[in-house]
Amino acid sequence: MSTQVSEKGAVYLYDDFVMPADAVINPQSWTSDVDTGGAAFVAPSAAVRGGTVTGTTDTTDNDLVQMGGPLLFEAQGGATIFEARVEVDVITTVALNVGLNDIALEGSSLPVELATLSFTSNSSTFVGFVFDVDATNDNWHIFSVDGDADTNVAIATLNTGIAPVAGEMQTFRIEVTDQGSGKLARAVFYINGKDVGTIELAVARDTLLAPYVGHENRGAAAHVTSVDYIECESARGAV
Repeated sequence: MSTQVSEKGAVYLYDDFVMPADAVINPQSWTSDVDTGGAAFVAPSAAVRGGTVTGTTDTTDNDLVQMGGPLLFEAQGGATIFEARVEVDVITTVALNVGLNDIALEGSSLPVELATLSFTSNSSTFVGFVFDVDATNDNWHIFSVDGDADTNVAIATLNTGIAPVAGEMQTFRIEVTDQGSGKLARAVFYINGKDVGTIELAVARDTLLAPYVGHENRGAAAHVTSVDYIECESARGAV
């Protein structure tokens, strides 16, 4: 479904990815790519209840597959709400990002990576969930970077204590709320409806962001990420 303005005056995007087998994602709303081999996000060959799209890396270490939506959403004047239901086939030798990014697609790396206890932000502005098997703790972490400045929240606080489950959908939600002029927006994070943390000063209130999902190999094994739906909404800006 393409982006629309609701009766409530919000810019609203919802896609349940109900498409014929092997169909490409709607280019009016989404873009996707893969480094080498593999396959960018498409509808699977076999029918899946409810509709999904899948992105597949090949067997090259650090191979990346990603999808991103329109750069339309900001917190200024209210809030941006992001929600996506996502799974990965296996949770070994893989890293994933789910959230909001300041560009639809990154270059050859995920927006944010995590090795041992150190984050590397390849994106200038991102707010979302990070999983990386190179991390000390193999759990989902929340994270934000704003204008190349990483959050100063301690990594122990960013650790949600919740791990991905191979082949199992998890629902990720972020509420990015405007705190007024001169302050960064607050981000509250949920996994499967559970509040898993808050970054009080996350991203600039007027930075346009796009919904984003991607995974990167951490070894010579192929991986598949499936996306059931993505929903994103923010206040309508002044024209």
